[in-house]
Amino acid sequence: CSGFLYSQTSPILSDYIEFDGSTGYVEIPGDSSNNFDADDAFTFEAWIKISSGPSNNGDKTHIFGRTWSEFYLLNDNGNIKLQGRYRVETIGNWPEVTSSSSLSLDTWYHVAFSYSKANGALSIHLNGQLDGNTPSSSFITKVAEGTLGGNPIVLGARIDSAYSSVWGFFNGSIDEARIWNVQRTTQEINSNKSSTQSQNSNLVLYYKLDDGPGSSVIDSSGNNLTGTASGTYQWSRPTVALTDTDSDNIVSGSNLVT
Repeated sequence: CSGFLYSQTSPILSDYIEFDGSTGYVEIPGDSSNNFDADDAFTFEAWIKISSGPSNNGDKTHIFGRTWSEFYLLNDNGNIKLQGRYRVETIGNWPEVTSSSSLSLDTWYHVAFSYSKANGALSIHLNGQLDGNTPSSSFITKVAEGTLGGNPIVLGARIDSAYSSVWGFFNGSIDEARIWNVQRTTQEINSNKSSTQSQNSNLVLYYKLDDGPGSSVIDSSGNNLTGTASGTYQWSRPTVALTDTDSDNIVSGSNLVT
């Protein structure tokens, strides 16, 4: 056969992790390198594919979550929206931002949630474009290392260190999760969303999520904060669809897992 065409379903040509929506998540240790209160700024970004959204109006399932900040899918009257928020001081309110767009199932999206006190903005980006923005210029709750058990971070759920609970499990796939200690610009997010990253002083956590098999999730940021996958999850490889164009139909419609 000759003249093969192929389509790559994973957006950055790598493996990824799938969560079952009931018990699966990755826990990352809290550390002084990822205390957002140091500069009152952060960006979380990842590729996601949703298998099933939150069930009822107002329900959440988390892409990323820790005690004082979270980024999640929100059931908004039957539509799946992105929403993010952070805690102001220890007893303060929760400024939040919601995406304008709704998301569909079984589709890869690049999503980003960011904040900067200096810039006065809490933002959501979808596929590299600004899709939600809320004015905010408050201090983030102080989460110094050792406070509340080190305030770990979770991918695929939210962890609340104050109550030792994990909840809001994400049902779907996550790839290329990155956390920065600055608010990335639209240009930076868009121009880098489809490529792997080199180590950078502002890139404080970086999980390529191509580690399988096993439960260790390697941090490629240089801070060496290895995450641990728990519950029900699986490592998946991209499906490449091959189509034969020479009319013999030998591989038409077939799938090859590489």
